[in-house]
Amino acid sequence: SLDVYKHELYAASYPIFVHSYMDLLVRGLNEKAEEFMALYSGDHVVNHGKDIGVLQTLKTAGHVEENELTRLFRENKYGVRMTRVGFELLLSFLQDHNHTLLMRTVNQHLNIRTVDGTVPINSELEADVGITGHTQNQLDRFNSQDVFLGSAPMDAFVRDEVERTLQSEAGRRGKDAAGSEAAALLETFTRVKQENAASSLPAREAVPMPPPHGAEIEHQIASLKALRKRIALGPAALPSICMYTLHNTGNSMNCAVVSDDLSLLAGGFAESYVKIWSLKREPLRGFQSSFAPVTTATEEEIEAVREKTTDDHRKLIAHSGPVFGVDISYDSRYLVSCSEDKTARLWSLDTYTNVVCYKGHNHPIWDVAFAPQGFYFATASHDRTARLWSCDHIYALRIFAGHLSDVNCVRFHPNS
Repeated sequence: SLDVYKHELYAASYPIFVHSYMDLLVRGLNEKAEEFMALYSGDHVVNHGKDIGVLQTLKTAGHVEENELTRLFRENKYGVRMTRVGFELLLSFLQDHNHTLLMRTVNQHLNIRTVDGTVPINSELEADVGITGHTQNQLDRFNSQDVFLGSAPMDAFVRDEVERTLQSEAGRRGKDAAGSEAAALLETFTRVKQENAASSLPAREAVPMPPPHGAEIEHQIASLKALRKRIALGPAALPSICMYTLHNTGNSMNCAVVSDDLSLLAGGFAESYVKIWSLKREPLRGFQSSFAPVTTATEEEIEAVREKTTDDHRKLIAHSGPVFGVDISYDSRYLVSCSEDKTARLWSLDTYTNVVCYKGHNHPIWDVAFAPQGFYFATASHDRTARLWSCDHIYALRIFAGHLSDVNCVRFHPNS
């Protein structure tokens, strides 16, 4: 994969970015320079945040002539380490797209040193990289920012809808058992909101998410009910453990996962299928082939078109190789699996059918994991990369390259 050369090209792109910005200002194209800075500065703010802050203060050609940082770049060549393949990729890209001005910048202001083997990702720390006497890698400043490790905050719409639903239920049912439970849930929800307001939570906008739906509101209410049933651990209340044993798997079961609500158990098998069991011993009923969502509106109509099975287990068949990893979304509505066939597949647990096949890895995929909030998932592969996906795109959103051997497992932080 060409992603193994990405960090080399990234290192070379920074001095090209700086000189391009300075050239725009020197030519009097101030508005174009501002647009250029706004469009591309984000690519370099992590490693060169201090320099970017200085460059953003430059607005005219006179500023470029007077500034110490710009004089440093104009009077010295910027050292870069690249492999021969990475260097050839850079030159071929500039030539194929007829970027003569950028080619001139590379020739005049970059000192590219080609090396055998590989270039380490942290090569900017080497003495011959960058400009002598100038701090190249400014990650320490970036890493000094506050880190928010709390759980991801609830969507504002979902929060308001949960509160409105509980208030409505408490007012409508009065003082009967259901009304008392709704009032207690509302009290618990208010306490959770106060605790979240006092803790360090990441910004909700940090991770783009699809619009919330009714099932998410139901899930939050179910989580509140589970929270009220929790017992504080202590000498009188020790933690309990529920264990399951699967018999007669014939050494063919490669992986297993239990859903967050403890209602489902899923396993991946060497015979290329995924098997799901209901831990509540309830029938797992999909829909009949004649099911038409457009003409089905009520709960009674939905139940009428479900399969008439009493089985509490299902087989999901679509992979063409052993299944090495499975995971279930937080709301138990979707399952994602990965296989030796180099694909990941998304399954609906409402219909028990395969809805999407994701392709991109070049070798078998060893592991897959849903993000805590669903929608995103990650895969780990024999091709030495991990990849980030979203359920609504058939291609990977990010490719994490750099490992020298297989990536065997992958997990998300609890706040995604």
